[in-house]
Amino acid sequence: MWKNIKYFYSKFQIRFIVCKGITIITAVWICVLLVLSAGAVIYYRNIQTDATKLPAKLAIIIDDFGRQRRGVKEMLELDCKLTVAVMPFLEYSEEDAQKAVESGKEVILHLPMQATLHDNWTYVGPQPFKINQSREEIVSLLGKMIENIPQACGANIHMGTVSSTKENIMRPIFETLKEKNMYFVDSKTSSKSICKKIAEETQISFYENEVFLEHEQKTKAYVKKRLTKAMKIAIDKGQCIAIGHVGIEGGMITVQAIKEMQDTFEKNNVQLVWVSDLVSEPFLK
Repeated sequence: MWKNIKYFYSKFQIRFIVCKGITIITAVWICVLLVLSAGAVIYYRNIQTDATKLPAKLAIIIDDFGRQRRGVKEMLELDCKLTVAVMPFLEYSEEDAQKAVESGKEVILHLPMQATLHDNWTYVGPQPFKINQSREEIVSLLGKMIENIPQACGANIHMGTVSSTKENIMRPIFETLKEKNMYFVDSKTSSKSICKKIAEETQISFYENEVFLEHEQKTKAYVKKRLTKAMKIAIDKGQCIAIGHVGIEGGMITVQAIKEMQDTFEKNNVQLVWVSDLVSEPFLK
């Protein structure tokens, strides 16, 4: 009997060892297959991402068209989409707006707006919006500006540090632009701007500037650095608006910087677009 017990025990051990070996081998193969499958999924997903990823969008607005001549011709000759902000009622306003359209650029109104309580009105621009104007005066003035630059499909701010904080100024402007199916870009010349709040209430298509190109320095290297910052924001968020200038604020320096950055934009899958190609603020959707 004892021999029989030993026999069955030995046989059981052999079977256990065999089964254990098969189980281990099977488990190893399963792990190998899982690793290979995961690797294949990641590989093909990366291929798909690289092939189908939508480009980030960067809209560059160039302010101060209408009077300043430095860089105007060269800026309009750039082979890329730009949004040109033309100040109305100036010597070259109508001419610049028309040439901008003919060169494939988008045109918006560059609205001269009171910046401080002690402005030099020569710097602000002709027929500016002032904080003591009535609603009727504001609506009438904006209507004349639109008539002067009929090519405009939107508007942004020239100066306007104090104006952009005043509801009595911004609300009639936004309501009038909305009636005309025009958008608005807050240039963000004031950290206390109420434009976003009024835009939400009036449901106008609304955008915000994120990078001034000649903010602290007017050198090509600095402008390229700022364009790089705008590009990185666009990549991170999907889109970005940056503002540069013709004339003494930027001119040829900004033209050259944009031109030299175009290959960098392309390599980083960043597309230069008009402001109207962007998605307006999500809270308006």
